[in-house]
Amino acid sequence: MRWSISAWRADNRADNPAAIDGMIPVTPGDRLPGIPRHRGLLSDDYVAGGFTIGGNIQAQSGQRLFGGEGNQQPPTHSFAIFNLRGSVRITGPLTLFGRASNILNCHYATFGTFSETGSVDLIKAPGASNPRSLGPGTPRRILVGLRTQV
Repeated sequence: MRWSISAWRADNRADNPAAIDGMIPVTPGDRLPGIPRHRGLLSDDYVAGGFTIGGNIQAQSGQRLFGGEGNQQPPTHSFAIFNLRGSVRITGPLTLFGRASNILNCHYATFGTFSETGSVDLIKAPGASNPRSLGPGTPRRILVGLRTQV
């Protein structure tokens, strides 16, 4: 059986380069925006005596941009981030802990859509013509602290 082409219409899709008069052709089987095909998390911790050390790897395939339901535009890039965590009991109820997120400082996007470029003057990017707008992921972050239990 052959499926016919349908179309979505919305105001924010007019900025998609594949749109024709605000219409984007959508066919059955096109991927939904914002939902990656693959996502995984691998986590492990080691506990011994008064200390704990652990970490995880978060990986995700690219996802389609909102406003690009027809899948004509490229998705965001796939990414993998590495996180570490640990703690050590200093004395009595006092514990030193630490976390490091995105330790390799991977640059990745967690969201994407299309934006108007013609009528908005971008001071830091004059003459910008790419309508793809990506939401950046969290950069490297390190947290160290003391915890007490009363």
